Amino acid sequence: MRSIHPDEGDETEQFERIFVKLRTACDVANHALPHCHTEVTVHKDNAETAGKARDAHYWSLALSKCNAVIRANQALSSRLKQVKLKDPGVRNQREFWQLCDAFVQVCNIPIFLMISTCELT
Repeated sequence: MRSIHPDEGDETEQFERIFVKLRTACDVANHALPHCHTEVTVHKDNAETAGKARDAHYWSLALSKCNAVIRANQALSSRLKQVKLKDPGVRNQREFWQLCDAFVQVCNIPIFLMISTCELT
């Protein structure tokens, strides 16, 4: 029977799983976001050229959200590159978890406009 309190090995294993998932999410974002940024910019520019102010406004909002995701992703990716998996200290670093939280929060914003117009391949 397992203890209610995880031991050091369990914590290390759990952190490694979290780390791998964060790394994968950042890698996917690094691959997809430049294309999405380009697509959203084109749609915004086209709406402006066509005199569709309301559409251009919504595309501008989507572009701002895309930029926020890019910034959060860059910050987290940079920090993940510095992490040594076997170093237990990182698990207790508030700044690390704040970066993770910021990334998750910014990715949870409604960006359906970007997703509906961007191919994630």
